[in-house]
This record gives sequence, structure tokens and C-alpha cells, in this order.
Amino acid sequence: MTTVNELIAGMSLPVIAAPMFTVSNTELALATCAQGMMGSFPAHT
Repeated sequence: MTTVNELIAGMSLPVIAAPMFTVSNTELALATCAQGMMGSFPAHT
């Protein structure tokens, strides 16, 4: 399992793209990860 420190060490910027309910999707999350940030998307339950 990856630790928080390992995640932070792999980032080029200390930025997390917060999930936005109507516009976040896997494509946006992957694009932010490709730029060295942490991408996320909301969980729809």
C-alpha cells in the first residue's frame, strides 16, 4: 500500500485537484495526474 509520503514525493507540485460534482470525471483526474498533481473525482452513491 502506498503511503502519504510516497504520494507526496511523486508529485511535482503540492496540489490536489478537488472533486467538483458536475465536472469531475476520470479524464480530468488522469490529466491532473499526468501534470504531476493529484487528481480526484467525486464518488456518486
